[in-house]
Amino acid sequence: LTDPQDIRLMSSISSKIPFEWISFLLFLAALSATPLTAGFISKEWILYSLAHQNVGWKFYAIVFLSVLTMLYT
Repeated sequence: LTDPQDIRLMSSISSKIPFEWISFLLFLAALSATPLTAGFISKEWILYSLAHQNVGWKFYAIVFLSVLTMLYT
């Protein structure tokens, strides 16, 4: 357990470097398109514009990929 890259040693990262921890959480929220973040607004506009056009399968592909992004984040 002396390896500094061991994930178990990173459990107290919020107390060691709080600014980076908060930044990481904000970036994670934007990546997963949490409401009121830039990622959510951009995905919403893309999906809104595709929903009002006759693009067929592209809309469903983008919705599926958005869900996958949310799941792996």
